[in-house]
Amino acid sequence: MTMKQISSVVTMPAKAADSSALTSLTEAGVAAPLSGEQMDQGRDRLLTINNPSEADKRLVTSLESYLGFPVRQISRTRFLESSVEIIVKGYEITTKDIEGLNRAIIAAQKALTPFTAQQLEEQLTAVAALVVKPSNESSQDHAMRIKATAIKLQDYPADIVKYALERVVESSTFWPSYAEIYKHIEWRVRNRNLLLDALLKKRVALTALLQ
Repeated sequence: MTMKQISSVVTMPAKAADSSALTSLTEAGVAAPLSGEQMDQGRDRLLTINNPSEADKRLVTSLESYLGFPVRQISRTRFLESSVEIIVKGYEITTKDIEGLNRAIIAAQKALTPFTAQQLEEQLTAVAALVVKPSNESSQDHAMRIKATAIKLQDYPADIVKYALERVVESSTFWPSYAEIYKHIEWRVRNRNLLLDALLKKRVALTALLQ
Protein backbone atom coordinates (compact mmCIF):
# COMPACT_ATOMS: atom_id res chain seq x y z
CA MET A 1 0.00 0.00 0.00
CA THR A 2 1.26 3.42 -0.89
CA MET A 3 1.36 5.70 2.08
CA LYS A 4 0.15 9.28 1.62
CA GLN A 5 2.92 11.75 2.41
CA ILE A 6 2.19 13.85 5.46
CA SER A 7 3.07 17.50 5.13
CA SER A 8 5.74 18.72 7.53
CA VAL A 9 3.96 22.04 7.86
CA VAL A 10 1.93 22.26 11.06
CA THR A 11 -0.92 24.75 11.02
CA MET A 12 -1.25 26.64 14.29
CA PRO A 13 -4.27 28.69 15.39
CA ALA A 14 -3.92 32.29 14.30
CA LYS A 15 -3.12 34.71 17.08
CA ALA A 16 -5.76 37.38 17.51
CA ALA A 17 -4.42 40.71 16.33
CA ASP A 18 -4.78 43.79 18.48
CA SER A 19 -7.35 46.04 16.74
CA SER A 20 -5.51 49.25 17.62
CA ALA A 21 -2.30 47.86 16.10
CA LEU A 22 -4.16 46.96 12.91
CA THR A 23 -5.65 50.44 12.72
CA SER A 24 -2.23 51.97 13.22
CA LEU A 25 -0.71 49.85 10.44
CA THR A 26 -3.59 50.65 8.09
CA GLU A 27 -3.15 54.37 8.71
CA ALA A 28 0.60 54.02 8.22
CA GLY A 29 -0.01 52.76 4.69
CA VAL A 30 -2.23 55.68 3.71
CA ALA A 31 -1.07 59.19 2.93
CA ALA A 32 -3.11 61.83 4.74
CA PRO A 33 -4.45 64.54 2.40
CA LEU A 34 -2.29 67.65 2.17
CA SER A 35 -3.64 70.91 3.50
CA GLY A 36 -4.45 73.73 1.08
CA GLU A 37 -1.29 75.53 2.14
CA GLN A 38 0.85 72.43 1.58
CA MET A 39 -0.66 71.94 -1.88
CA ASP A 40 0.07 75.57 -2.77
CA GLN A 41 3.67 75.10 -1.59
CA GLY A 42 4.06 71.93 -3.63
CA ARG A 43 2.54 73.41 -6.77
CA ASP A 44 4.59 76.61 -6.51
CA ARG A 45 7.81 74.64 -6.12
CA LEU A 46 7.05 72.39 -9.10
CA LEU A 47 6.24 75.34 -11.35
CA THR A 48 9.25 77.33 -10.15
CA ILE A 49 11.58 74.47 -11.06
CA ASN A 50 9.62 74.09 -14.31
CA ASN A 51 11.39 70.89 -15.33
CA PRO A 52 9.98 67.49 -14.27
CA SER A 53 13.34 65.71 -14.50
CA GLU A 54 15.03 68.33 -12.33
CA ALA A 55 12.10 68.27 -9.90
CA ASP A 56 12.53 64.50 -9.56
CA LYS A 57 16.24 64.85 -8.83
CA ARG A 58 15.63 67.52 -6.20
CA LEU A 59 12.86 65.44 -4.66
CA VAL A 60 15.14 62.44 -4.19
CA THR A 61 17.82 64.69 -2.67
CA SER A 62 15.25 66.08 -0.21
CA LEU A 63 14.00 62.62 0.70
CA GLU A 64 17.52 61.39 1.38
CA SER A 65 18.10 64.33 3.72
CA TYR A 66 14.93 63.43 5.66
CA LEU A 67 15.60 59.69 5.72
CA GLY A 68 19.32 59.83 6.45
CA PHE A 69 19.96 57.13 3.83
CA PRO A 70 20.18 56.99 0.03
CA VAL A 71 17.03 56.20 -1.96
CA ARG A 72 17.80 53.26 -4.25
CA GLN A 73 16.01 53.05 -7.58
CA ILE A 74 15.09 49.54 -8.72
CA SER A 75 15.06 49.49 -12.50
CA ARG A 76 15.85 47.47 -15.58
CA THR A 77 17.44 48.59 -18.81
CA ARG A 78 15.98 47.82 -22.22
CA PHE A 79 18.22 48.31 -25.24
CA LEU A 80 16.42 49.57 -28.33
CA GLU A 81 17.76 49.99 -31.86
CA SER A 82 19.00 53.53 -31.37
CA SER A 83 18.51 54.23 -27.66
CA VAL A 84 18.41 52.82 -24.16
CA GLU A 85 15.22 52.79 -22.09
CA ILE A 86 15.37 52.64 -18.30
CA ILE A 87 12.19 51.22 -16.79
CA VAL A 88 11.73 52.00 -13.09
CA LYS A 89 10.21 49.09 -11.16
CA GLY A 90 10.22 50.67 -7.71
CA TYR A 91 12.34 52.18 -4.96
CA GLU A 92 14.11 50.82 -1.90
CA ILE A 93 13.73 53.00 1.18
CA THR A 94 16.00 52.72 4.21
CA THR A 95 15.47 54.63 7.46
CA LYS A 96 14.95 54.21 11.19
CA ASP A 97 13.53 57.68 11.74
CA ILE A 98 9.73 57.71 11.66
CA GLU A 99 9.53 61.52 11.87
CA GLY A 100 11.96 61.92 9.01
CA LEU A 101 9.96 59.35 7.06
CA ASN A 102 6.75 61.30 7.63
CA ARG A 103 8.41 64.47 6.34
CA ALA A 104 9.62 62.53 3.30
CA ILE A 105 6.07 61.31 2.61
CA ILE A 106 4.74 64.87 2.69
CA ALA A 107 7.51 65.96 0.30
CA ALA A 108 6.59 63.14 -2.10
CA GLN A 109 2.92 64.11 -1.91
CA LYS A 110 3.79 67.73 -2.69
CA ALA A 111 5.58 66.53 -5.82
CA LEU A 112 2.23 65.12 -7.00
CA THR A 113 0.27 68.37 -6.52
CA PRO A 114 -1.96 69.14 -9.52
CA PHE A 115 -3.05 72.44 -11.00
CA THR A 116 -6.18 74.03 -9.59
CA ALA A 117 -9.19 73.71 -11.90
CA GLN A 118 -8.85 77.35 -12.92
CA GLN A 119 -5.12 77.06 -13.63
CA LEU A 120 -5.68 73.95 -15.70
CA GLU A 121 -8.33 75.60 -17.84
CA GLU A 122 -6.00 78.58 -18.35
CA GLN A 123 -3.24 76.22 -19.52
CA LEU A 124 -5.60 74.52 -21.97
CA THR A 125 -6.94 77.85 -23.24
CA ALA A 126 -3.35 78.86 -24.01
CA VAL A 127 -2.88 75.60 -25.93
CA ALA A 128 -6.07 76.26 -27.91
CA ALA A 129 -4.68 79.63 -28.98
CA LEU A 130 -1.56 77.97 -30.42
CA VAL A 131 -3.12 75.20 -32.49
CA VAL A 132 -5.55 75.19 -35.40
CA LYS A 133 -9.16 75.41 -34.27
CA PRO A 134 -11.37 72.54 -35.51
CA SER A 135 -13.58 73.63 -38.39
CA ASN A 136 -17.18 74.52 -37.56
CA GLU A 137 -16.48 74.45 -33.83
CA SER A 138 -18.80 76.65 -31.78
CA SER A 139 -17.77 78.51 -28.65
CA GLN A 140 -19.82 75.96 -26.69
CA ASP A 141 -17.93 73.07 -28.33
CA HIS A 142 -14.64 74.82 -27.54
CA ALA A 143 -15.54 75.25 -23.87
CA MET A 144 -16.74 71.64 -23.62
CA ARG A 145 -13.51 70.33 -25.17
CA ILE A 146 -11.36 72.26 -22.72
CA LYS A 147 -13.54 71.18 -19.80
CA ALA A 148 -13.38 67.50 -20.80
CA THR A 149 -9.59 67.60 -21.19
CA ALA A 150 -9.21 69.42 -17.86
CA ILE A 151 -11.20 66.70 -16.09
CA LYS A 152 -8.84 64.05 -17.48
CA LEU A 153 -5.74 65.96 -16.38
CA GLN A 154 -6.91 67.20 -12.99
CA ASP A 155 -5.17 64.53 -10.90
CA TYR A 156 -1.68 64.77 -12.40
CA PRO A 157 1.23 66.90 -11.10
CA ALA A 158 1.18 70.48 -12.35
CA ASP A 159 4.71 70.51 -13.74
CA ILE A 160 4.25 67.24 -15.62
CA VAL A 161 0.99 68.43 -17.18
CA LYS A 162 2.59 71.74 -18.17
CA TYR A 163 5.53 69.88 -19.72
CA ALA A 164 3.18 67.54 -21.61
CA LEU A 165 1.13 70.43 -23.01
CA GLU A 166 4.29 72.22 -24.15
CA ARG A 167 5.47 69.10 -25.95
CA VAL A 168 2.20 68.53 -27.81
CA VAL A 169 2.03 72.18 -28.87
CA GLU A 170 5.49 71.77 -30.41
CA SER A 171 4.45 68.67 -32.36
CA SER A 172 0.74 69.15 -33.08
CA THR A 173 -0.90 71.43 -35.62
CA PHE A 174 -4.40 70.64 -34.38
CA TRP A 175 -5.87 70.23 -30.91
CA PRO A 176 -4.18 67.12 -29.47
CA SER A 177 -6.07 64.04 -28.37
CA TYR A 178 -5.89 63.06 -24.71
CA ALA A 179 -3.71 60.10 -25.70
CA GLU A 180 -1.15 62.45 -27.26
CA ILE A 181 -0.95 64.42 -24.01
CA TYR A 182 -0.97 61.40 -21.73
CA LYS A 183 2.01 59.71 -23.38
CA HIS A 184 4.18 62.54 -21.98
CA ILE A 185 2.64 62.11 -18.51
CA GLU A 186 2.30 58.39 -17.87
CA TRP A 187 5.83 57.26 -17.05
CA ARG A 188 6.76 60.44 -15.19
CA VAL A 189 3.80 60.36 -12.82
CA ARG A 190 4.20 56.59 -12.43
CA ASN A 191 7.74 57.08 -11.11
CA ARG A 192 6.58 59.61 -8.50
CA ASN A 193 3.72 57.34 -7.45
CA LEU A 194 6.15 54.43 -7.06
CA LEU A 195 8.32 56.60 -4.83
CA LEU A 196 5.39 57.58 -2.59
CA ASP A 197 4.22 53.96 -2.49
CA ALA A 198 7.68 52.81 -1.36
CA LEU A 199 7.72 55.44 1.41
CA LEU A 200 4.27 54.38 2.66
CA LYS A 201 5.25 50.70 2.64
CA LYS A 202 8.36 51.58 4.64
CA ARG A 203 6.20 53.42 7.17
CA VAL A 204 4.01 50.33 7.60
CA ALA A 205 7.10 48.20 8.21
CA LEU A 206 8.68 50.71 10.59
CA THR A 207 5.43 51.23 12.48
CA ALA A 208 5.11 47.49 12.99
CA LEU A 209 8.62 47.35 14.46
CA LEU A 210 7.94 50.23 16.83
CA GLN A 211 4.69 48.80 18.23
